[in-house]
Amino acid sequence: NPKIDKVFQREDTNQTASKGIWSSMMFTFLTLLELTS
Repeated sequence: NPKIDKVFQREDTNQTASKGIWSSMMFTFLTLLELTS
């Protein structure tokens, strides 16, 4: 079913985007910890 495939593709894209945001947030957080310690 092409419709279902499209939905799954969109989910993958959203997950990838949020993973990128999450990892950059974690990186910033860890960098701040290093700077303030």
